Amino acid sequence: MKTGFALIMIVLPVAASASLYASPSSISFYGTVEGGRSISQSTSVTNNGPEDARSVSVSHSCSLDYQVDAYSCNGPLAVYQSCRISVTHTPFREGYSSCQIRVSSETSTTTIYVSGTAVKKREAPEQKPAEPRKVLKQI
Repeated sequence: MKTGFALIMIVLPVAASASLYASPSSISFYGTVEGGRSISQSTSVTNNGPEDARSVSVSHSCSLDYQVDAYSCNGPLAVYQSCRISVTHTPFREGYSSCQIRVSSETSTTTIYVSGTAVKKREAPEQKPAEPRKVLKQI
């Protein structure tokens, strides 16, 4: 009598989903003057598929030291399409600050790390009025 075994494979379908990817995944600012405004930096968020993201939303932990513009990243995002997030550093005081921006769909989340160092506003040295010059008469 022969004995043996049968191999039975059960393949379950894996749900396809969106895959969000941010590039670059970090944004850094250095030397922004307190009370000033930096030049904006941006990152692109791409849906690498294989399915459309039906609903993308953006949330962040950024304080008033950062202005986050993510309007184009709210809503659906088709496969291989991108949206852009812009960040501007607007520090109120000198020092280091950081935050995170999270971009999420139904099945995927990507995080952008933001940091910045603000420097103290330098006061212009007090200028003394120029002394009047003596004009010499030629004889």
